[in-house]
Amino acid sequence: MGAGLAAAAPGTPPFALDLTTGGTWLASASTGIVTHLQSTTGRADAAVTVPGAVGHRLSVLRDGPDLLVCDEDAGLLHLIEPQRLAPARTATLRPGTTVIVGNRVIYAVDAASGRVRRLDGRLLTDVGPVIDLGGTLGTAVRTRDETLWAPVRTSGSVVPIRDGGASAPIRVARPDHQIDMVLAQDRPVVVDGTAGTAIPLTGARPGRATALPVTLTTASVPSDPVVIAADAAERSTVPILDAVAGRLLLADVHDGTVTTHELPAVPGAEEARAGVGDDAAAGDTVASTVLPDIDRPAGSLPGSAVSPGDPHSGDEGPVAPRRLGPPVEHDGMIYIPDQDARMVWVFDTRTREFTPPVVVPGSTPRPAAATDAARITVTADGEQVWVNDPAGPNAVLIDGTRRTTVAKQPAGLPGQTGTAPARPLPAPPPRPQATPVEPRPAPTSAERAGTGTRSESGSGSGLQPAVTPNPGAGNGVAPPPPPPTTSPVPRPPQPTDTPSPRPGITTQPEQTLVELPGADATTQPHSPRRPT
Repeated sequence: MGAGLAAAAPGTPPFALDLTTGGTWLASASTGIVTHLQSTTGRADAAVTVPGAVGHRLSVLRDGPDLLVCDEDAGLLHLIEPQRLAPARTATLRPGTTVIVGNRVIYAVDAASGRVRRLDGRLLTDVGPVIDLGGTLGTAVRTRDETLWAPVRTSGSVVPIRDGGASAPIRVARPDHQIDMVLAQDRPVVVDGTAGTAIPLTGARPGRATALPVTLTTASVPSDPVVIAADAAERSTVPILDAVAGRLLLADVHDGTVTTHELPAVPGAEEARAGVGDDAAAGDTVASTVLPDIDRPAGSLPGSAVSPGDPHSGDEGPVAPRRLGPPVEHDGMIYIPDQDARMVWVFDTRTREFTPPVVVPGSTPRPAAATDAARITVTADGEQVWVNDPAGPNAVLIDGTRRTTVAKQPAGLPGQTGTAPARPLPAPPPRPQATPVEPRPAPTSAERAGTGTRSESGSGSGLQPAVTPNPGAGNGVAPPPPPPTTSPVPRPPQPTDTPSPRPGITTQPEQTLVELPGADATTQPHSPRRPT
């Protein structure tokens, strides 16, 4: 009984949600909303409306019991409060900043300026000074010992950051190489996309380099990655993508071998809607630590590219890299988001073949030159995998061999505010009518002469209002106006008026300075002080 009374007491939040268990959070760029979906049924049960985030790229991060939403385009980091399903605190970052969450510590990595900020996980305030690494950064990772490994492309080195302090840099490549960090069994590995190598780090020293048969090309600009590696790998084998040649590389940094697999070709729009595109071949080629000459199959991609050992590309121009997302490995499967095909390729590491791709309903293929802020994302959460298209209303839940399409934004979700247009305000209630009064006694002759005339017709003797001459009708008189059918327009307040309460009116009229006989204006309520 006490628990029931406490729950029904005033001030108790109408909805409380555990933000960290029992499901996942997916973003919708078209509405600026992140939605919570249950892991058992896939149904959406709550939503958080991010202020001013419509059309922005949103990423959802977890820090213990807390939920963080990063607006990458606006440069804002929001801490979500479970009781209100709304941002409780917000930190301002530079647009494009990457957020890496640790144990109650948040690293904000600004790759363009080469600066790293350390924030408190609850207060979102700076902890210690800002670390300036002095150059453009690649993808940084955090190991379980709370060490942040930041690759500095300008100097070709990796800087470990522990407890808010930068350690001595580790030289791993030549300056201005495209270096990024990945994790292989929680071990930091440097992927050099310019030299085509994968180098594990042992302590403060680089290990043996594994050669990657990647395509060398000058077609891309710095914003178009050519070599894309997974954020983390479950084993010593790191999935790496060659975006120009359209290959999946499985680089084993322990024994130095690499297996290559051709990605399926991008199907047409009709095939993409029908879910076709799983008929690509998947060849296996084991490469040694020496970069071999690899001939791309004719017709696999339009145009040609420069491969290792062939410095000329022939008569055709260079090939633009495919818009691929970082591969995600989960339970023996590798999921590869393809932004051009608007689907996710699935590679089975056990059979070494591509299985039917994952197509998000409502996602339409777009040309490679299209500028699209939304990105298809793959999230591995426990035993399940979620495929989300931020530009569409649906997502796909993968649970083992079962694939289920789920709706991200059904109507009526708790916290789903601001998604529908505001309703018009209700009409104001009618003004109070005058209270009928008792008839007065018969007026005197003086009253008849000054106020009106008696009616001579009928049996009644009611008082009729006096008529006034109508100046626009010659010498005639105008009949009295009919009674109004709508509420009368209020006239300005007069000194002799006495304000009366108006029940049902919630708005307040504009205050007007009035003076009552024998009283000062400053003593009247709701009246501004008169200047002296």
